Amino acid sequence: MGCIATITDSDVELYYRSTKRHTIDSEFDCRNYDTLPEVRVLYAYADAPADWFDQCVEKGVSGIVIAGVGNGNLSSAWKRKV
Repeated sequence: MGCIATITDSDVELYYRSTKRHTIDSEFDCRNYDTLPEVRVLYAYADAPADWFDQCVEKGVSGIVIAGVGNGNLSSAWKRKV
């Protein structure tokens, strides 16, 4: 598909229009929930500590989102945890 959009400063230029249900029209509409599960975002970088995964598990988070580096790469230590 290629590039979906570009963002320059506060200007967003979309190249494709979604033809699927999304946002509040989808099954992911969460307006009727009082609480949502706790999810952590872990940002990968060179020598980022792999024990962050253990800390998330110990805290009982419901999900972990991994923001990899480059094209989504992870260190060997992170790959072992995942």
